[in-house]
Amino acid sequence: MLITKIEVQKKRKDRYNIFIDDEFRFGLDEGTFIKLDLRKGIEITQEEIEKIENEEVNAKAFNAAANFLKIRERSKKEIRDKLKTKEYLENVIEKVLEKLERLDIVNDKRFAEMFVRDRMKLKPKGKKVLKMELMQKGIDRNTIDEVLGDMLGGENEIELAKKVLEKAEKKYSGSEENIKRDKIVKYMLARGFKYEMIISLLSC
Repeated sequence: MLITKIEVQKKRKDRYNIFIDDEFRFGLDEGTFIKLDLRKGIEITQEEIEKIENEEVNAKAFNAAANFLKIRERSKKEIRDKLKTKEYLENVIEKVLEKLERLDIVNDKRFAEMFVRDRMKLKPKGKKVLKMELMQKGIDRNTIDEVLGDMLGGENEIELAKKVLEKAEKKYSGSEENIKRDKIVKYMLARGFKYEMIISLLSC
């Protein structure tokens, strides 16, 4: 078999159409095309064609993941779930994730730190809820414990709880004192703060 024609796609100048024995066989993105060093007139085997087609699938999956990451950091689980919705095979997804990690484009610890930092600024919550949310994002327990220990250790969680308490007190300011106290406790418990911490702050 012979590569008889190579042309740039009309709608996407970063992709190439490859013709074998005068018939269109597959399209390639520019990166894969350069990497494989394909040229008109060279012979190609069926095995090589299948390998190239696999390379193209991997490249498409990688680009899909990269586009998904343009908006914000993502966890490995989020990327895996996204690629599954696009019906990529598990071995392709794993190769993409390995490459993303190798290039430090994806880093679950960095993602967890960003996630906690954003929560602290926008939606303050205690360790219990944050741990649950991070687990749902696919972050492993050791990474979660390390990140929460660093970011909400010592007085940090107490200071965060004070901010939430202040918000709760404003929210329930019109309630009778005993009812207000119960509502505040429930409010803060739902946001992952320990009962002992809440009672301690209410007693101050």
